[in-house]
Amino acid sequence: MIVFTGIPPLRTSNHPQDIVDALANLHRLPMNQIMETVCTQAGVEFVALNSRRTDTVLADWDANAYRAIGELIAERLAPKLSDPGEPRPH
Repeated sequence: MIVFTGIPPLRTSNHPQDIVDALANLHRLPMNQIMETVCTQAGVEFVALNSRRTDTVLADWDANAYRAIGELIAERLAPKLSDPGEPRPH
């Protein structure tokens, strides 16, 4: 199973690097929409990384951020992994 994750939100402050973060945030939503459309057409799972749970921790990119991302992916994939579904053609 292939999974693509969306572009997460970036935190901005008054740091000079924030212009880059602000530009990335500006383009994040349209890029995520494009990726989700392409993934849907290709039959690939797309997991958006924008939820209240991840928005608060992704800005720091610490262990909590990676845990939140893993939980989002696991919640999306767990039902599909536990259901054997149709056998694949060989």
